[in-house]
Amino acid sequence: MTTQVDPEDLREAARQIGGGTTGTTPFGGVSPGTATSSLRFAGTGMSATDTATALTTAADAAETAVEVVRARISEWNSILTESAETFETTEEVSTRRLEALGDFNTRPQG
Repeated sequence: MTTQVDPEDLREAARQIGGGTTGTTPFGGVSPGTATSSLRFAGTGMSATDTATALTTAADAAETAVEVVRARISEWNSILTESAETFETTEEVSTRRLEALGDFNTRPQG
């Protein structure tokens, strides 16, 4: 099985996953606290109720979930970017090595 790798495709995937540019923070810089602020705000208006407790618990769980997803997306972004860079470097090194072999039918110099 042959797999074709295009470093620019890897970079584009990293840009798409990372929110626009390689190496950026996923979700456009939205923090887990910002993503769950509505839940927390809703709970403040009903302090000392079961609903407020449930909203706080839900906000805590949502923050954890957002952080896990952010970390995973960051990891993918990093791996795709590094893979593009590593692929190009490896390809360049291999090309130089193959070129250094020269023509099989030509007598080696030296």
